[in-house]
Amino acid sequence: MSRSSTPSAPRREGVETAARGTHAAPLVTAGPDESLRRFVLAVAGAFVVLFGLVGAANAVVDPYGTVGTGAFPTLVFSDHRIKVALIARLETAPQVVVLGSSRALKIEPSWIQHRTGLTGFNAASAGARTEEAWGYVNLLHDRFPHVHTRYLWLVEPELFRRGRTNPLLLDNPTLGRYYGSGAKGASKLADVRQLFSWNALRDSYKVVRAELRDIKPDAFASFAPDGFRVSDRHDRLLSQGRKLSDELVKGIRDWRSSARLNFGPAPGDLAAGPRASFERTLRLMNGWGDAPVVVLSPMHPAYRRALGPAGIGHMHDVLLAYLHGLQRRGFRLTVLDMSDIRSFGGDPNAFYDPIHPTVPNVRRMLDAVIARTHGALQ
Repeated sequence: MSRSSTPSAPRREGVETAARGTHAAPLVTAGPDESLRRFVLAVAGAFVVLFGLVGAANAVVDPYGTVGTGAFPTLVFSDHRIKVALIARLETAPQVVVLGSSRALKIEPSWIQHRTGLTGFNAASAGARTEEAWGYVNLLHDRFPHVHTRYLWLVEPELFRRGRTNPLLLDNPTLGRYYGSGAKGASKLADVRQLFSWNALRDSYKVVRAELRDIKPDAFASFAPDGFRVSDRHDRLLSQGRKLSDELVKGIRDWRSSARLNFGPAPGDLAAGPRASFERTLRLMNGWGDAPVVVLSPMHPAYRRALGPAGIGHMHDVLLAYLHGLQRRGFRLTVLDMSDIRSFGGDPNAFYDPIHPTVPNVRRMLDAVIARTHGALQ
């Protein structure tokens, strides 16, 4: 009798069969929370690496000169080093000191002396806010402590814009001593933060590109011994055929894009920090028996008209009211509004750009200021 057998399953060609009783290892997959956590960590790590590379590149190139590597020329020019050196060389005390931003740099102390007989020094600096004046007023008083000084201070709403104190002012060993350690510490922290900014990376690129192309930066400006800025980029652009009409268009566009960021928390406010610094400097001057002549600086009439609705006219009115308010509060100062060039017979063609008059216009303004201050500058 033949042994019975269980029929086997037909074999399929090309098909592998697993042995009975064995199983493949289960596939382990991350849950949605775990996947999201890994993705977030990866993105965060990439950002850390990216910002680290940005900071390292900016620190090496050092476009603003705040790190001190000296590997490349800095992108930012500062008047402070030059002005401090010129003050150190003065043999006699200046009787008139000019203060303000770049709008005051074309005031010639020699012209003031020609009109009044008083010697002078121009202590204005490009990009200044009110804080710069504090350092220069203290420095000149310490240099010549027993001299009666007259001050001519050109002001404009932008002098009261918000923002941090210029780090190149605080880092200057001569001027920096007149500012508290708190301001210096805050400035250093801001410098560190700036190293990780995209704006700094863009400026680092400009510096490196200029170096690779062997473009040597021209001397930014030249100065007379009395601090007057004899020539600068405005003069170079003018000699190269730059048109005032083009500068007016650019100036109007720049104001409209930045006006909201420049001033106080409410529309039309002057920033609190610059106001406090301005009043502190006025109080110091008054305590020494000096009453400054404060002049609202000229603007091109087309610029003034175009930006009236955008707020520049309003900001001018706010600043003028603020200055008159200081007089009512007991501060001693003479206030003259020269923002409209008709107030001194100015020439609308004698401007570099909307806010920087050329020397002939500045002289006309000075003549009017001297005539209207009833001896304050005599």
